Amino acid sequence: MKRPFVTAIAATCAAILLAGCAASSRPTSADASVLSHVHGLGFDQDDDAILVATHTGIYRIDMAGSTFGEPSGPVGGFTFDAMGFTTTGALTFASGHPGPVTSDTFQAPNLGLLASSDYANSWDAVSLSGETDFHDLTASPSDPYRIFGFEGTSLQRSDNGGSSWETVGALEARDIQTLADNADVLFATTPGGLKVSTNSGASFVLVPDAPRLLLIADGVSGDRFVGIDVDGVVWSQTDPAEGWTSGGTVVGVPQALMVMPASGRIIVADDRGISMSDDRGESWTTVWATADQAN
Repeated sequence: MKRPFVTAIAATCAAILLAGCAASSRPTSADASVLSHVHGLGFDQDDDAILVATHTGIYRIDMAGSTFGEPSGPVGGFTFDAMGFTTTGALTFASGHPGPVTSDTFQAPNLGLLASSDYANSWDAVSLSGETDFHDLTASPSDPYRIFGFEGTSLQRSDNGGSSWETVGALEARDIQTLADNADVLFATTPGGLKVSTNSGASFVLVPDAPRLLLIADGVSGDRFVGIDVDGVVWSQTDPAEGWTSGGTVVGVPQALMVMPASGRIIVADDRGISMSDDRGESWTTVWATADQAN
Protein backbone atom coordinates (compact mmCIF):
# COMPACT_ATOMS: atom_id res chain seq x y z
CA MET A 1 0.00 0.00 0.00
CA LYS A 2 1.34 3.43 -0.89
CA ARG A 3 1.98 5.94 1.86
CA PRO A 4 -0.12 9.15 1.60
CA PHE A 5 2.68 11.59 0.93
CA VAL A 6 4.39 9.33 -1.63
CA THR A 7 1.20 9.35 -3.69
CA ALA A 8 0.96 13.12 -3.28
CA ILE A 9 4.56 13.58 -4.42
CA ALA A 10 3.91 11.60 -7.58
CA ALA A 11 0.85 13.73 -8.35
CA THR A 12 2.72 16.96 -7.69
CA CYS A 13 5.64 15.98 -9.93
CA ALA A 14 3.29 15.10 -12.76
CA ALA A 15 1.45 18.41 -12.42
CA ILE A 16 4.68 20.40 -12.48
CA LEU A 17 5.93 18.64 -15.58
CA LEU A 18 2.64 19.14 -17.40
CA ALA A 19 2.53 22.81 -16.48
CA GLY A 20 6.13 23.32 -17.54
CA CYS A 21 6.80 25.46 -14.49
CA ALA A 22 9.72 23.52 -13.02
CA ALA A 23 13.22 24.86 -13.53
CA SER A 24 15.96 22.65 -14.92
CA SER A 25 16.80 19.79 -12.57
CA ARG A 26 20.50 20.43 -13.24
CA PRO A 27 21.29 24.09 -12.48
CA THR A 28 24.67 25.26 -13.68
CA SER A 29 25.75 28.01 -11.30
CA ALA A 30 26.18 28.51 -7.59
CA ASP A 31 27.24 31.62 -5.69
CA ALA A 32 29.62 30.83 -2.82
CA SER A 33 28.00 33.58 -0.73
CA VAL A 34 25.19 31.13 0.11
CA LEU A 35 27.68 29.24 2.29
CA SER A 36 27.43 31.92 4.97
CA HIS A 37 24.08 30.43 5.98
CA VAL A 38 24.04 26.59 5.76
CA HIS A 39 21.26 24.79 7.62
CA GLY A 40 21.88 21.15 6.75
CA LEU A 41 23.60 18.55 4.59
CA GLY A 42 22.19 15.53 2.78
CA PHE A 43 23.17 12.85 0.30
CA ASP A 44 21.76 11.93 -3.10
CA GLN A 45 22.44 8.18 -3.09
CA ASP A 46 21.28 7.69 -6.67
CA ASP A 47 23.80 10.05 -8.24
CA ASP A 48 26.45 10.38 -5.50
CA ALA A 49 26.00 14.05 -4.71
CA ILE A 50 26.15 16.17 -1.57
CA LEU A 51 23.08 18.32 -0.98
CA VAL A 52 23.60 21.62 0.84
CA ALA A 53 20.56 23.26 2.43
CA THR A 54 20.95 27.03 2.68
CA HIS A 55 19.09 30.27 3.27
CA THR A 56 18.44 30.47 -0.49
CA GLY A 57 17.63 26.90 -1.49
CA ILE A 58 19.24 23.48 -1.91
CA TYR A 59 22.57 23.21 -3.75
CA ARG A 60 24.41 20.12 -4.92
CA ILE A 61 27.99 18.97 -5.37
CA ASP A 62 28.37 15.94 -7.63
CA MET A 63 30.98 13.36 -6.69
CA ALA A 64 33.05 10.73 -8.47
CA GLY A 65 35.07 8.98 -5.78
CA SER A 66 37.34 11.66 -4.37
CA THR A 67 36.65 14.05 -7.26
CA PHE A 68 34.02 16.73 -6.79
CA GLY A 69 32.18 18.65 -9.47
CA GLU A 70 31.32 22.32 -9.65
CA PRO A 71 28.59 23.28 -7.14
CA SER A 72 25.21 23.98 -8.75
CA GLY A 73 21.85 25.29 -7.63
CA PRO A 74 19.47 26.09 -6.33
CA VAL A 75 18.14 22.65 -7.25
CA GLY A 76 14.85 22.85 -9.11
CA GLY A 77 15.19 26.63 -9.21
CA PHE A 78 13.54 26.91 -5.77
CA THR A 79 15.07 29.72 -3.68
CA PHE A 80 13.49 28.95 -0.31
CA ASP A 81 15.00 29.12 3.18
CA ALA A 82 15.55 25.45 4.08
CA MET A 83 15.75 25.81 7.85
CA GLY A 84 15.10 22.13 8.54
CA PHE A 85 16.52 19.52 6.16
CA THR A 86 17.25 15.80 6.09
CA THR A 87 17.64 12.98 3.60
CA THR A 88 16.88 9.36 4.39
CA GLY A 89 17.39 6.92 1.57
CA ALA A 90 15.57 8.23 -1.48
CA LEU A 91 13.38 10.62 0.52
CA THR A 92 14.16 14.24 1.35
CA PHE A 93 12.33 16.37 3.92
CA ALA A 94 12.54 20.13 4.45
CA SER A 95 10.94 23.01 6.30
CA GLY A 96 11.51 26.75 6.61
CA HIS A 97 10.23 29.80 4.75
CA PRO A 98 9.30 30.51 1.12
CA GLY A 99 11.58 32.49 -1.15
CA PRO A 100 11.10 34.90 -4.07
CA VAL A 101 10.98 32.15 -6.72
CA THR A 102 8.77 29.38 -5.35
CA SER A 103 5.49 27.80 -6.35
CA ASP A 104 2.22 27.71 -4.43
CA THR A 105 3.56 24.58 -2.71
CA PHE A 106 5.67 26.90 -0.55
CA GLN A 107 3.14 28.67 1.66
CA ALA A 108 3.98 31.72 3.79
CA PRO A 109 5.08 32.44 6.37
CA ASN A 110 6.18 28.90 7.34
CA LEU A 111 6.50 25.92 5.03
CA GLY A 112 5.42 23.16 7.40
CA LEU A 113 6.76 19.84 6.14
CA LEU A 114 7.86 19.45 2.52
CA ALA A 115 8.80 16.10 0.99
CA SER A 116 10.67 15.21 -2.18
CA SER A 117 11.25 11.89 -3.90
CA ASP A 118 13.74 13.29 -6.42
CA TYR A 119 16.32 14.96 -4.21
CA ALA A 120 14.82 18.48 -4.13
CA ASN A 121 14.03 18.83 -7.83
CA SER A 122 10.33 18.99 -6.91
CA TRP A 123 8.45 19.20 -3.62
CA ASP A 124 5.13 18.24 -2.11
CA ALA A 125 3.55 20.16 0.78
CA VAL A 126 2.73 17.35 3.23
CA SER A 127 1.36 19.13 6.31
CA LEU A 128 1.36 22.23 8.53
CA SER A 129 1.67 24.52 5.49
CA GLY A 130 1.76 28.18 6.51
CA GLU A 131 1.99 27.19 10.18
CA THR A 132 5.20 25.48 11.26
CA ASP A 133 8.89 26.20 10.74
CA PHE A 134 10.89 23.14 11.80
CA HIS A 135 14.46 24.23 12.52
CA ASP A 136 15.66 20.63 12.51
CA LEU A 137 14.35 17.40 11.02
CA THR A 138 15.54 13.80 11.27
CA ALA A 139 14.27 10.45 10.07
CA SER A 140 15.73 6.95 10.15
CA PRO A 141 16.23 4.76 7.06
CA SER A 142 14.84 1.91 9.17
CA ASP A 143 11.46 3.69 9.17
CA PRO A 144 11.50 6.90 7.08
CA TYR A 145 7.83 7.52 7.88
CA ARG A 146 8.71 8.27 11.48
CA ILE A 147 9.94 11.85 11.38
CA PHE A 148 11.05 14.04 14.26
CA GLY A 149 10.75 17.81 13.90
CA PHE A 150 12.12 20.44 16.26
CA GLU A 151 10.43 23.84 16.43
CA GLY A 152 11.64 26.36 18.99
CA THR A 153 11.53 24.35 22.20
CA SER A 154 8.92 21.84 21.02
CA LEU A 155 9.78 18.33 19.80
CA GLN A 156 7.19 16.85 17.46
CA ARG A 157 6.89 13.39 15.96
CA SER A 158 5.03 11.95 13.00
CA ASP A 159 4.53 8.21 12.52
CA ASN A 160 2.88 8.44 9.09
CA GLY A 161 5.31 10.31 6.87
CA GLY A 162 4.35 13.75 8.16
CA SER A 163 0.61 13.57 7.50
CA SER A 164 -0.12 14.20 11.18
CA TRP A 165 2.00 15.23 14.15
CA GLU A 166 2.13 14.73 17.90
CA THR A 167 3.91 17.07 20.30
CA VAL A 168 5.97 14.69 22.43
CA GLY A 169 7.50 17.25 24.78
CA ALA A 170 9.63 20.31 25.39
CA LEU A 171 13.27 20.18 24.36
CA GLU A 172 16.07 22.72 24.08
CA ALA A 173 18.55 21.42 21.52
CA ARG A 174 20.93 22.46 18.74
CA ASP A 175 20.78 19.18 16.82
CA ILE A 176 18.68 16.00 16.80
CA GLN A 177 19.57 12.66 15.21
CA THR A 178 17.89 9.27 14.95
CA LEU A 179 19.75 5.99 14.57
CA ALA A 180 19.98 4.54 11.08
CA ASP A 181 18.89 1.13 12.34
CA ASN A 182 16.43 2.13 15.08
CA ALA A 183 13.78 4.82 14.60
CA ASP A 184 12.81 4.70 18.29
CA VAL A 185 16.18 6.10 19.43
CA LEU A 186 16.73 9.86 19.23
CA PHE A 187 19.80 11.84 20.30
CA ALA A 188 19.83 15.56 21.07
CA THR A 189 22.70 17.97 21.67
CA THR A 190 21.52 20.22 24.50
CA PRO A 191 23.04 22.96 26.69
CA GLY A 192 23.27 20.34 29.46
CA GLY A 193 25.06 17.78 27.30
CA LEU A 194 24.26 14.96 24.90
CA LYS A 195 20.91 13.34 25.66
CA VAL A 196 19.23 10.20 24.34
CA SER A 197 15.65 9.00 24.15
CA THR A 198 14.85 5.31 23.67
CA ASN A 199 11.07 5.81 23.62
CA SER A 200 10.60 7.91 20.47
CA GLY A 201 11.25 11.25 22.15
CA ALA A 202 8.90 10.86 25.12
CA SER A 203 11.75 11.27 27.62
CA PHE A 204 15.49 11.92 27.55
CA VAL A 205 18.47 11.07 29.76
CA LEU A 206 22.05 12.34 29.67
CA VAL A 207 24.58 10.13 27.89
CA PRO A 208 27.33 9.39 30.47
CA ASP A 209 30.84 10.69 29.72
CA ALA A 210 29.89 12.11 26.32
CA PRO A 211 31.70 15.20 25.01
CA ARG A 212 29.69 18.43 24.92
CA LEU A 213 28.61 18.09 21.33
CA LEU A 214 27.11 20.83 19.20
CA LEU A 215 26.38 18.65 16.15
CA ILE A 216 25.93 14.89 15.84
CA ALA A 217 25.55 12.44 12.94
CA ASP A 218 25.00 8.71 12.74
CA GLY A 219 28.15 7.08 11.39
CA VAL A 220 26.04 4.28 9.82
CA SER A 221 29.11 2.15 9.08
CA GLY A 222 32.34 2.07 11.06
CA ASP A 223 31.93 4.77 13.69
CA ARG A 224 28.60 4.54 15.49
CA PHE A 225 28.54 8.31 15.93
CA VAL A 226 30.44 11.33 14.73
CA GLY A 227 30.05 14.67 16.49
CA ILE A 228 31.60 18.11 16.76
CA ASP A 229 31.87 19.68 20.19
CA VAL A 230 31.50 23.30 21.26
CA ASP A 231 35.24 23.87 20.68
CA GLY A 232 35.20 22.47 17.14
CA VAL A 233 36.79 19.11 17.97
CA VAL A 234 35.61 16.09 15.98
CA TRP A 235 34.61 13.09 18.11
CA SER A 236 33.69 9.55 17.09
CA GLN A 237 32.42 6.45 18.80
CA THR A 238 32.60 2.94 17.39
CA ASP A 239 31.33 1.05 20.42
CA PRO A 240 29.49 2.68 23.37
CA ALA A 241 31.45 0.42 25.74
CA GLU A 242 34.73 1.88 24.48
CA GLY A 243 33.89 5.56 24.90
CA TRP A 244 34.64 8.44 22.54
CA THR A 245 37.75 9.17 20.47
CA SER A 246 38.83 12.71 19.65
CA GLY A 247 40.07 13.59 16.18
CA GLY A 248 40.93 16.81 14.39
CA THR A 249 39.12 20.13 14.44
CA VAL A 250 36.94 22.20 12.16
CA VAL A 251 37.55 25.86 11.34
CA GLY A 252 35.37 28.43 13.08
CA VAL A 253 31.76 27.62 13.89
CA PRO A 254 30.39 24.40 12.37
CA GLN A 255 26.98 24.86 10.77
CA ALA A 256 26.13 21.35 9.61
CA LEU A 257 27.52 17.81 9.72
CA MET A 258 26.97 14.63 7.73
CA VAL A 259 28.59 11.21 7.47
CA MET A 260 28.55 9.49 4.07
CA PRO A 261 26.51 6.27 4.41
CA ALA A 262 28.95 3.82 2.80
CA SER A 263 32.42 5.31 3.22
CA GLY A 264 32.10 6.97 6.62
CA ARG A 265 33.54 10.15 5.10
CA ILE A 266 32.77 13.23 7.20
CA ILE A 267 31.26 16.27 5.47
CA VAL A 268 31.09 19.55 7.37
CA ALA A 269 29.97 23.11 6.70
CA ASP A 270 32.15 25.57 8.61
CA ASP A 271 34.01 28.85 8.06
CA ARG A 272 35.93 27.33 5.11
CA GLY A 273 32.78 26.27 3.24
CA ILE A 274 32.00 22.59 2.59
CA SER A 275 34.88 20.27 3.51
CA MET A 276 35.43 16.52 3.76
CA SER A 277 37.65 14.28 5.87
CA ASP A 278 38.47 10.57 5.67
CA ASP A 279 40.44 10.49 8.92
CA ARG A 280 38.07 11.85 11.57
CA GLY A 281 39.01 15.45 10.96
CA GLU A 282 42.80 15.14 11.14
CA SER A 283 43.00 16.42 7.56
CA TRP A 284 40.44 18.15 5.36
CA THR A 285 39.76 18.85 1.70
CA THR A 286 37.56 21.85 0.94
CA VAL A 287 35.21 21.01 -1.94
CA TRP A 288 33.31 24.31 -2.00
CA ALA A 289 35.05 27.33 -0.53
CA THR A 290 33.29 30.38 0.87
CA ALA A 291 33.69 33.64 -1.02
CA ASP A 292 36.33 34.78 1.47
CA GLN A 293 38.32 31.55 1.20
CA ALA A 294 38.14 31.47 -2.59
CA ASN A 295 39.57 34.98 -3.01
